[in-house]
Amino acid sequence: MTDYDALLDWFRDRGSALVAYSGGVDSTLLAKAARDALGGRAVALTAVSASLAPAELDESKELAERIGITHLLERSDETSKPQYLANDGDRCYHCKTELYGICSRVAAERDLAVIVNGLNTDDLTDHRPGNRAADEAGVTSPFVELGFDKAAIREHSRRLGLPTADKPAAPCLASRLPHGSPVTDGKLRQI
Repeated sequence: MTDYDALLDWFRDRGSALVAYSGGVDSTLLAKAARDALGGRAVALTAVSASLAPAELDESKELAERIGITHLLERSDETSKPQYLANDGDRCYHCKTELYGICSRVAAERDLAVIVNGLNTDDLTDHRPGNRAADEAGVTSPFVELGFDKAAIREHSRRLGLPTADKPAAPCLASRLPHGSPVTDGKLRQI
């Protein structure tokens, strides 16, 4: 099994970090490890837009407070971008480009050494256009570097008492629309 202490050491070696934080299983463990390793030099950032379910936003706030990590809420504007709204096979790329642009700005403003996401080794087998956006923005994936799969993330979360250990996947609201069906605020509110 992967080693939580190795994850803590990974963060300590960087000195500071901004966690792209949704409040899901992966980003919650990542935020917890960043906070455990770096204290106040760890920051979590949640992008807020019409594609984020209000209940998921509320849960991310509660979890961040429980972890004790500084939690920033930043307005995201992907729903105004024609490429995103078209909902072709690259919708996630356009969303993540917006997210990582915000993360890059905030990391620079706060002098944080690295931006991290919760990508894990199981995710490498899926079609994930957002990974290209992460690569382009220089976002790092510690779980991939250290060999964490979803089962390891859930096990460490359970051991640490995180309530997300058994949380089901909760992709963004736009992911529930079939490709080619344009994204609209009305459709997102219906979902």
